[in-house]
Formats: sequence, structure tokens, C-alpha cells
Amino acid sequence: MESNVEVVVAGGGLVGLSLALFLADQGVGTLLVEQRREPSRLPRGRGLNLRSMEVLRAAGVEEALRAAPASVLRDLPQIAQARTLTGEELFRAARPAAGAFTAISPTAPVLVDQPEVEAVLRTHAQRRGARLRFATRLETFEQDADGVRVHLRDLRDDTGHVVRARYLVAADGHRSPVRAALSIRTSGVGSIAHYANIPFRADLSGPLRGRPLALCYLDEPVAHTMLTRLDHPERWVLMVPYRPERGESAADFTAARCLELIRAAVGAPCPQPELLRDLDAPGVSVQTWELASWTADRYREGRVLLTGDAAHVMAPAGGLGGNTGIQDAHNLAWKLAALLRGTAGAGLLDTYEQERRPVALAATEQSVRQQMRRRSGGREDSPAGKDSPAGKDSPAGKDAPAGKDAPAGKDAPAGKDSPAGKDLSAGKDSPAPHPLAAVLGHRYRSEAVLAEHPGEPVPAAAVQFTGEPGTRAPHHVLERDGVRLSTLDLYRSAFVLMCAERGGRWADAGRRLDPGLGVRVHRVGEALRDVDGGWAAAHGVFDSGAVLVRPDGFVCWRAGDDSGADHLARLAAVCAAVLARPAVSPVSAPYQ
Repeated sequence: MESNVEVVVAGGGLVGLSLALFLADQGVGTLLVEQRREPSRLPRGRGLNLRSMEVLRAAGVEEALRAAPASVLRDLPQIAQARTLTGEELFRAARPAAGAFTAISPTAPVLVDQPEVEAVLRTHAQRRGARLRFATRLETFEQDADGVRVHLRDLRDDTGHVVRARYLVAADGHRSPVRAALSIRTSGVGSIAHYANIPFRADLSGPLRGRPLALCYLDEPVAHTMLTRLDHPERWVLMVPYRPERGESAADFTAARCLELIRAAVGAPCPQPELLRDLDAPGVSVQTWELASWTADRYREGRVLLTGDAAHVMAPAGGLGGNTGIQDAHNLAWKLAALLRGTAGAGLLDTYEQERRPVALAATEQSVRQQMRRRSGGREDSPAGKDSPAGKDSPAGKDAPAGKDAPAGKDAPAGKDSPAGKDLSAGKDSPAPHPLAAVLGHRYRSEAVLAEHPGEPVPAAAVQFTGEPGTRAPHHVLERDGVRLSTLDLYRSAFVLMCAERGGRWADAGRRLDPGLGVRVHRVGEALRDVDGGWAAAHGVFDSGAVLVRPDGFVCWRAGDDSGADHLARLAAVCAAVLARPAVSPVSAPYQ
């Protein structure tokens, strides 16, 4: 028997659940399938960065995330590099305090372990109508011009089922069977190193000497060893590099050797370590994983799309992997919803790759450079909310059974799409980008943005929020019914036309647009009071100007003032261009 659904999401991890939530929030019928019987208990990702919290706030789950049990790393803001835990430090750095972001955002990063985040996402996705099926494997799929037939198998009773979907989205991890079935290759640095994870319990308060360390890079027992905590102050994981190309494997990490490695890393007498079993695999004490960096060459094949680790894998430094995936999902969700509602043309889906793949390329490069700086004892400040040493793309060997090391970047030609190339020291001494560049500094260039200066190079190091089309809309404080709110709180599930106080002609035109477009219109000075009077300046317009903001909170068009005629026709043409619909009239010259 065949059932129907609008979107099937393959993969029930952080990104798949985020996508299910965002789609359900837009009213899209969604079925998520995950072959694991139970959610993972491993604290792989340790935090959500500033932009992830903004999009999750827009989806209405910020309070639930802040109420969730905090990561053990919350009160441990520092990372260090030393020969051993007790040895002399080569550098130490700390993440910014949450209050550092109040001028640019209504929210702040949060340190919550990934299992807790996933629990919140599951609950809210289901409340909004998404169907989640664990212990369900996607076996095969085939697509045609109208949709995708997805063959599923329930692993509890071994029964098969076919679902007819309009679209299939792969959020099924770095080994993505869906990506493999589409023969989509990957490019980038590829494999960087292989690690064995040794979980253990020990009181290391003596060697720590009161230092609030979340992560320590160590030279012993092997260069580039990492030590971080699991889910308790006395539960740790030692991540030790090993060389499978020399015949080394997880089997070499016997109990006796693991204890020896732990003592060497600590560098001083310590209470007898107790080796632990893996949380997700009770019969396994040591798992392996690959530190890699690559990006899929394509994000789409027909009606099948890639997101999260299926589309990109990053070095753990910076915690960008999972956070980039959440933002992929947020970008994709509103575009799928617009297509399924019939308000957008098919070309809108092309902009998903146009916008998100450059972001992944920049993030993979930054994560590699930051990883290399840390491994070599270089000093670098940490991006907001990033201290994810056992981050989304690394710890505890999420998808890697003991002794099995399928290279994540096996199809990745060295150096393609990455200035660092296979020489991982390249760029190590180059100027570091702004700490927030990879978090908030995305500047989209696509058909879904009416750029004011299309040929202008996109800066990688500057983070400016000026209302320019292609950038995340500025945070500006307004007041409604005596309650203060951020402009970012207005952007959820629909286009928003924001008009300055004297932008009445734009507001009137926006309210006369085709209601099917669902454009919400706000004029500063009506229901919304400009607290400090700076809304227009913050958005780069005069006091009769306007900006059009997409459902993902990115500006797609702005007018500096209300000069000219037929504002309705101009707005209609803008919407048609952004949504890849047939144009009804030419778009006016962009504001300079």
C-alpha cells in the first residue's frame, strides 16, 4: 500500500529534526524516518551558536532550549593547549560571555548537549504535525517529474512500506546513502586525521588546578590528542590520533593501553581511571571517527536534496558543522513551503544550493584553519557559542562502529574548493576572519536576492548589519503594546515588508499585493514604535524607504525612499523575481 506526504526527511539527528520542525511550522506535511531505534545519548554537539538560536527562537523553541539541562561545559568557558594536562600551557582562550551579543541580537548562544536539543526538537516537531518514525530504514527511492517514491522498512517487524512524496531531503549523515545513490561526489580537504575515543571516569581536579577547561589539546601521548568532558564533571573522553593506513585499528586499544594513554595525557599521578562503555553501544569501549572536511559538489538532484552532514563535513573546531546544518534546514524549509503552496516557481529551489553551498565552503575552510591553529598551539579567539570539542562532526564516532573507518571524504580531490588544500598548514598564519563571520556574516548571492551591487566581491572577514539585500536583517529594538521586541521576532514563515515612518506609499502597496503571497506589512510608527528612532538608518534607507525580508530573516530587496510611481507594480515585480514567478512588470532600478 502506498501513502502520500509532501516531504520525506531521511535522518533523525539534529539537522533532520530541525528541518521537520521548520517544515511543520510552515504547515508542510512531513514524515521523518530514522533507522536508529532510539535517539542517540552521546553529547556530540555541545552548543547552538548565535544564528542557530535566532532561527530556533523564530520557530518558537528558544524557551524550551534554555529550560533544558545545560551542558556540563556551560560553566567551563576555556580551551587550552599544553604538552600534558598538568604541563605548561602554550595558549588558553575563552568564548565570549553571552552578554557580548545584546547589541546585535535578541538572543545568545546556548550550551546544551545535542541529545537534549534533539529531545526539544522532537517534541515541538510532533506538536506541529510532523510524523517521526524511528527504527525505519530508507531502502531505495526513485523519482519522476512529479515526486519521489520512497521505499521504507520498519526494523521492528521487518515490514515494507512505500511513501509517495513531493520531495525527499537527505539529512542522513556524512556517509549518506541517499547522496551515494545519487552519485554526488564530494570535494575539499578530505581526511585530516583518525581518532580513537577512550571514555573514562576520573577525578582530575588536581591536574586541572581550578582551570575551567572545556577542552585541552595535548602533545601526549600523541601530538594532537584532545581531552574533553562527556556529560559529568568526572566523565571524560580522550581522543587519541591513530594511523589506520599503518594497520592500526580500534582493536589495538586494549584496556591496559587505554589506561596507559590516559595517564600519559594527564602527565601526573591521578586516581585510577575507570574505563567506560560507549553510551550508544554498551558492548564497545573504544570507538573511532575521522576528522575530515569536505562539501558535496551538488546539493540537489531533481526532487531530492541534501542537507547537514550529507552535504558537508567540517573539522570540529568552531562547532560549525551542526549549526551550519540547522541553518541549511531553515533556508530550505521556507522555499519548499513556498513551492508546495504554489506561491513560488520551481527555480526558487535552485537558490538553496546557490546560497548555502558557499556558506559551507567558507565554514569548512574556517574550521580547518582553526583546527590547525589549535593543534599547533596557535592562538585564536573562539566564535560565539562554539566550544563544541566533541562537536556534531566528531565525538564518540557517531556513525562509526569500532574499528570501521569509512573515509568521509574519499571522493575529495585534495585542495578543490579549499585554499588550504591538502597542506593543512596553508593559511595558518593568515589573518583570522572576524569571529562572527561564519556565524552571521553570510551574504547571499542568488536569484532570490535583488542585489544592489551584483558584481561586488563578497567580503569574508567583515560582519556588518546594514540591511543590504543578501544579508541577515539587522536586529533593532521596537515596541508594540508597551512590550519591547526585536525586528528579528517579526520574521517567521512569511515575507515581511518593513516600512519606515514616512513609507506609507510602500505600506499601502504592500497591503494591496496578491493575498496569496502572504506578505505581512509593518510600518514603523503605527503598531510598532521605534524606541530610539534609528530603524531607517539601521536598515540603510531614508525615512520613506522600505525593506522586504524573506521568511528566513534575510533581506531580499530594499528601496531607499518612496520616489517613483506605481509602487504596487514595483513590489509585485520584486516578489515575482524573488519567488521565481513570471514577472508581471520590470523591476525598478535598485536603490543606490
